[in-house]
Amino acid sequence: MRWLPFLVIFVTSCGYHFISWNNPNYKTIFIRPVQTPTIFQPHAALFQHALADRCLAISGLDLASEDLASLVLQTTLHQIDETIIATDVDRRVKQVQFSVQCSFQLQDKSGVTLWKMDNYRFSDQYEVSVLGATYQNDAAASLDKAFRSIAEMAVTHFSISLNRMEQNGE
Repeated sequence: MRWLPFLVIFVTSCGYHFISWNNPNYKTIFIRPVQTPTIFQPHAALFQHALADRCLAISGLDLASEDLASLVLQTTLHQIDETIIATDVDRRVKQVQFSVQCSFQLQDKSGVTLWKMDNYRFSDQYEVSVLGATYQNDAAASLDKAFRSIAEMAVTHFSISLNRMEQNGE
């Protein structure tokens, strides 16, 4: 525990600084249902759940209804591709790659856009079981991990953006 003061001094002297994830101007967020083409509709609820989970976990914002929220997050899921990367000798799938394209827009309650990210592209590879029934579960769990990674990126980016706006007095 004696190393903690040295770590703080080192981090602050390198230009890094701690930021507050809690912006006093924004306490609540409403996450609109994810907009997506019909073919990807089954994934929309999973993505929205990942966004809500990451907002609660890392942003300091509470979820609220649209009329009570100080922020509104709109997400559009444009594309999801699943590509088989590796198979075993019996041609059973061992590894898949999910590629996701989506857009985000964060607005305050008056409708002013505070942060926006258009056509974000995410791609990552996941190991899956070669057993038929288990493969379906592993593929669904892998897609959930992908959505959580994307949601974490989005929440981190808009939290940093809100923090910078607060520091600049905007």
